[in-house]
Amino acid sequence: MAESTETFEHWCEVCGKTEVMSSEEAFLKGWDFPPRMGQWGVISPRTCPTCPMNSAVWWALAMDGFDAWRDQTPNMPLCAVASV
Repeated sequence: MAESTETFEHWCEVCGKTEVMSSEEAFLKGWDFPPRMGQWGVISPRTCPTCPMNSAVWWALAMDGFDAWRDQTPNMPLCAVASV
């Protein structure tokens, strides 16, 4: 797989850690981040090497069956994810 050496900001959706690196560097360091883990344009885990994937939004939707429309409460705002 030919990876781009272009660097960009990777962020952990669990702890908030950010790091600027290429996709290959991120993969080798253990980040779960597209395009090596998951893919762009869909909900996929974006976690750093120290955080568990089961705390990611992807896990709640794909593994736990969370349904934002069905499971929302009056006090919980609905979050939307826009694809580019």
